[in-house]
Amino acid sequence: MYCKLVEHVPGQPVRNPQCRICNQNSSHPHQRHPITNAIDGKNTWWQSPSIKNGVEYHYVTITLDLQQVFQIAYVIVKAANSPRPGNWILERSLDDVEYKPWQYHAVTDTECLTLYNIYPRTGPPSYAKDDEVICTSFYSKIHPLENGEIHISLINGRPSADDPSPELLEFTSARYIRLRFQRIRTLNADLMMFAHKDPREIDPIVTRRYYYSVKDISVGGMCICYGHARACPLDPATNKSRCECEHNTCGASCDRCCPGFHQKPWRAGTFLTRTECEEIFAESELALSVQIISYTPKIAFKHSSPNTRAQSKTDIVGKQSKTGVMQGFSLLLKKQDESLVTSESSKHRIVLGICFRASPRCSE
Repeated sequence: MYCKLVEHVPGQPVRNPQCRICNQNSSHPHQRHPITNAIDGKNTWWQSPSIKNGVEYHYVTITLDLQQVFQIAYVIVKAANSPRPGNWILERSLDDVEYKPWQYHAVTDTECLTLYNIYPRTGPPSYAKDDEVICTSFYSKIHPLENGEIHISLINGRPSADDPSPELLEFTSARYIRLRFQRIRTLNADLMMFAHKDPREIDPIVTRRYYYSVKDISVGGMCICYGHARACPLDPATNKSRCECEHNTCGASCDRCCPGFHQKPWRAGTFLTRTECEEIFAESELALSVQIISYTPKIAFKHSSPNTRAQSKTDIVGKQSKTGVMQGFSLLLKKQDESLVTSESSKHRIVLGICFRASPRCSE
């Protein structure tokens, strides 16, 4: 059993506790709140056990597998019938083994220092460097008590957002995304009670109302095509998005020049420069070219744009731009063997996992 959090006067009985049943094995669908509800695009939600079942349920880990590496632009988390998480970490990984932090969240600015050893970024999140990892309490407020949202931008607002640097590309590249919840947000009056009493001694009407709930997890990202693709559709053969390379480039990520187009070395495109691979001259043409302009790789480099790496990009609905297309998706998968609908013309499949602290796959 769980009860929705309703503010009340400390020391007075709770009126209208709004208690319900949450049971994963229930024969009634409305009583089941599995983790797949967080990404099915419907008006359903995932819900964790309340701390009435043990304080270990402060620690919950959710892992998303996007099935391939994308450059992630943003992550949006929407709460359901509880406040947003208090202390938690958003993390990224390429291999599901080594995870790196994207952003820390804490109930107070002080806890940014005491828990995560990071000076807090006050006010709305902002970023001074392309790969800066900040800690913020902006999204850990107790209000709203339900249906709160967390918007985390990983590209916009950073110095090279308009023409991504190698540092920004590395920082935003991920296949696995992990949400590591570490503390449920509680009312301040109840927080003092938890600090001085064993949870088993506290009235269950109090402990039953503290749990996590997530209505939706949305992720926006781009295929990594190094600025050499106009689109990135789903390949039905592999069920993965594939760059439609142009500028005489080849490879899964348009990361090399096609055969016969090595007159200049391959270079990543930018939002401002295409840096096409050029066809190799015939011997007579090459000799004439050398005779007239003394063509050398050094001159080729001199007349090229700076070697900056960038991604194909447009807005989140896939509108075309000069250099590529941005792949957007909202993680609408319920089972591993079903397709994730991302728009009218593209699909993508993901795998979603969840574990609690007792599981060996969870991080401490």
